Amino acid sequence: MEKPLHKSTRIKTQFNAFAILISMVIIAVVSVGCNNKAASPTPDPAEAFNNLGLDYFNKGDLDNAISNYDHAIQLNSNLAEAYSNRGSAYLSKGNQDQAISDFDQAIQINPNYAEAYYSRGLAYTKAGYQDRAISDYDQAIRLKPDYAEAYNNRGSAYANKGELDRAISDWDQAIQLDPNAPTVYFNLGQAYNYKGDTANAIAHFKLVLDYCGENSELCQAAHQWLLQLGGE
Repeated sequence: MEKPLHKSTRIKTQFNAFAILISMVIIAVVSVGCNNKAASPTPDPAEAFNNLGLDYFNKGDLDNAISNYDHAIQLNSNLAEAYSNRGSAYLSKGNQDQAISDFDQAIQINPNYAEAYYSRGLAYTKAGYQDRAISDYDQAIRLKPDYAEAYNNRGSAYANKGELDRAISDWDQAIQLDPNAPTVYFNLGQAYNYKGDTANAIAHFKLVLDYCGENSELCQAAHQWLLQLGGE
């Protein structure tokens, strides 16, 4: 397992003309246990703290979430979900180094944990380590081939490296898996605009408007691009 660099940098991009959007889907996984026995009427104490941490996480109370994940880990140091969930909480607080450390531990306990690879990839992307992020997204996709978010974010990492054709390929795959993803359409719109393919750029920005729903910021950005490109 690759050790993180204990240093934070801004994400670097080769494209000054546009900013790639990254789906920061923070994974919080309910612990379900590792056997097929019927659920006990009294939950395992470690899993109970993990689940309470999830409740706090979903309410946006990251400090209490972390505190409960701490308790879960103290009770069961092999509960991979608690490490991964705590890593997600630290990542949401902007502490990439601590998040990566927790994802490392989750993966050490469970090397087939696709969501932990994905989440560590998010942390590496935010810290600016695109190659490490791509490697983790590769692993997440290998373990979970229909992982649309991993394709999208791997595309963003490739775009940050200047490998726009590979980025477009990943975004196309993400759309195949989840056709209702406005962020991916937006990424594709910007990519095609950068490549000088105005017709495809306009088509994808229009798709953003079809799917952005209550995401008014994304809708407004797509609308501005369409005005600029003469698509409205």
